[in-house]
Amino acid sequence: MPQVARRNGRNGCRADGGLKTWAAAAESNSLTVTGLGGSFQEAYTKNVTKPFADEVGINVSLVPSPGIDKIKAMQLTGNIGIDVYSCTDAEAAFGSKQRFWEKLDPSPFDLNDLAVRPTGDTVPEYFYTEGIGRDPNRFGPEKHPATFGDFYDIKKFSGRRALRKKPNGRQRC
Repeated sequence: MPQVARRNGRNGCRADGGLKTWAAAAESNSLTVTGLGGSFQEAYTKNVTKPFADEVGINVSLVPSPGIDKIKAMQLTGNIGIDVYSCTDAEAAFGSKQRFWEKLDPSPFDLNDLAVRPTGDTVPEYFYTEGIGRDPNRFGPEKHPATFGDFYDIKKFSGRRALRKKPNGRQRC
């Protein structure tokens, strides 16, 4: 298996928590990985999943993320249909505390080249930030929401708002 590093991340598969044993996944010559859907998943498939699968010679199937509650049910019933669960840091920590994830062998990773090292059972996959986007045609320079307080001020800034379904990232707003 190729080394997984920051500069050759396409060789790594999306990973936060491993549910099945890696040996079982390797023997089956396939990985079932949770995806985020939409244009993100399309880009991820094209730029990460497909190149990884082609290089390593295994089939990688992306499936919708079932949520941590269904992961718990899979663990309780022993009916695990996912090899790698891509999730938020909060879900990864919860799953780790509940011992949902398999312990990871760090040898496939070039640890000196990773911005954040794997824990005993999770691997940081990607990092992101959330912020406020706006229509520059609707609000001119210096007349737009600049804080989350402004974002929620519907009298000062009327119109629709859009937020992710999951509260992660908005807890500090």
